[in-house]
Amino acid sequence: MNAIEFNARPTKGMIKIPAKYLEFTKGLVHIIVLKKEQEQKIQYKKKEIIRLLKHIQKQNVFDKIDDPVKWQQDIRNEWK
Repeated sequence: MNAIEFNARPTKGMIKIPAKYLEFTKGLVHIIVLKKEQEQKIQYKKKEIIRLLKHIQKQNVFDKIDDPVKWQQDIRNEWK
């Protein structure tokens, strides 16, 4: 099976296949439609992540760490 990928905006239920992919329309095709998130939702999520990170930053959760390299090594040793 060969696959192609492109972005399109459906109009009245129709999706225009770019001319360079028309060869793929000969014969039987398998269609999967994935809806992209709207830009507005992405921006909201980005702002929410930034807000949460700033909140965490205010908590000063890393202030008690004297040696960051040793701390990282110690927590990674827990995985063994």
